[in-house]
Amino acid sequence: LDDGSGRDQAVEFSFQLIEYCKSSHDVQELVLSMFSPNTKTFESSMLVHAAKEYADQLAVAQQHPGFTVGPLSPAAGLSHETVMKVVLVWTCNCYAFRDRSAMFELGSLMTHSCANNTRYRCYGVEPEGSVNHIAVRPIAPGDILTTNYLGYDERTLMSVPQRSRVLMRTKFFSCTCTKCMRGRDEYRAMPCPSCCTLTAHQQQQAEAGSVPGFVVRSLGEEADKLAEQHGSSSSCSSAGAAAGGSPVT
Repeated sequence: LDDGSGRDQAVEFSFQLIEYCKSSHDVQELVLSMFSPNTKTFESSMLVHAAKEYADQLAVAQQHPGFTVGPLSPAAGLSHETVMKVVLVWTCNCYAFRDRSAMFELGSLMTHSCANNTRYRCYGVEPEGSVNHIAVRPIAPGDILTTNYLGYDERTLMSVPQRSRVLMRTKFFSCTCTKCMRGRDEYRAMPCPSCCTLTAHQQQQAEAGSVPGFVVRSLGEEADKLAEQHGSSSSCSSAGAAAGGSPVT
């Protein structure tokens, strides 16, 4: 089952379904109340397609006489719709928990922001472990607590369009946080050499081939000027071509 991540999701879906079936009725109701995408609206999504294919395969397997004694026997009475709902809810609301994933009654309901004011950490030993949310900057009374659904690895350095694509593919929404809507993408703020005059130091870096692949901070007035002229992409009509006409890949 290909969900677009490059790995087979069948085993992971099966573990999620087994955990759901082992849970109490109240927990199952809580899981089913959590967000999952409208499967008709997002029917072209690879993740929705993978969930549907898994539910189809499980429906066929349920007809086999040996299914009731197999590892997925607790799922014998689940409908096709419920199976899809469970695996999509888990995918959209789970946290990375060491080498596994987990959902939490309150933590899984936290709002996403690329400019999040908390981050989560795993504590304790499974199965009694917990995820605690820790403030990463001052939070005023009444502020909404937010976390970053992208995690805290290199994905936080992606540009706005890249983050938007990943969130739409894996979480089914477009982010409208301040970091995404401010008008200038701080991770695409490298000034165009055709439009901007480089400083002597920047010119030396460029000639030495040591200009970094991404810029974490704005490069000042030149980047601001480009953002005003060309929008958040900070690109011009010449973007994609280097001096001398050589293509930039």
